[in-house]
Order: sequence, then C-alpha cells, then structure tokens
Amino acid sequence: MGVELEFKGEKDNLQWGVNYAFIDVNDKFDLFSQGVSFVGLEFERSTPKHKVNLHGGYSLDGFSIDLYGQFVSSSDRIVPNAGGGLTLDRVDDFFTLSGQASYDITDWWKVTLSAVAFDSKTHRPSQVDAAERQVYLQTSFHW
Repeated sequence: MGVELEFKGEKDNLQWGVNYAFIDVNDKFDLFSQGVSFVGLEFERSTPKHKVNLHGGYSLDGFSIDLYGQFVSSSDRIVPNAGGGLTLDRVDDFFTLSGQASYDITDWWKVTLSAVAFDSKTHRPSQVDAAERQVYLQTSFHW
C-alpha cells in the first residue's frame, strides 16, 4: 500500500519539483525469526517507507544548473553471512545532494559537469553495497 505525490513547476528561467512516496509493505513472511534465513524474502523490513526527491534548476542563454536532493528513510538490507544464510543489515536514513551544470558552446556542442552524491563520501542508494560520490565531465555533439 502506498501513495506518491509530485508537484513541479517553472517560472521564467527557474524550474522546481518535489516528489514524495510512502510505501507500506505488510508481508507475512517470518523467515528471519531467528535472525538468519536461507531465502531472501523480507520485503517489509527491506523497503524504505519514505522517499523524498527535490529538484531546483536555472537556465539562461545556453547555461543551465540543476540541484537534486534525495531523502530515503531507514530500512534493512539482505546480505549473505558466513554460514551460507542471509541476515539483515540496518541501513540508516540518508540524504544526498547531486547536481549538474551544462553549457551549450554552440547549437551543436554541449559540455556537462555532473556530481552524484557530492555531499557525502559514501552512501547506500539501494540494497547494494555503499557507493562513493562521483563526478562526470561529458561533452556531446548533435548533428
């Protein structure tokens, strides 16, 4: 059961957006009752209940800049243990900031600098292991 709400808009050269999702999983699995399971099913505890995405942007004469924020509430992730089973590992609430700036050098050539989770050294965006912040420089040509 859940709900997702989104509000977005733009005025002149500014763009903005807010997105909220609430997810309430109620499964009947009791596979982790002893703290260990051989089947990785625990959707109730491994699904974050709250997610919030924020966006703000500005563009003018071939230049644009965007800032993105994301909050994800705590959950448990399912990880293998030394005994061949699976255990739950707590993932705390987290908030990350990402952004990008781009410039149209010509009408066919663009350069973009993007930074993912630049506000934290590492973060855990999903059930996978922690990810490090990343920066990308990209150029693109359109013809």
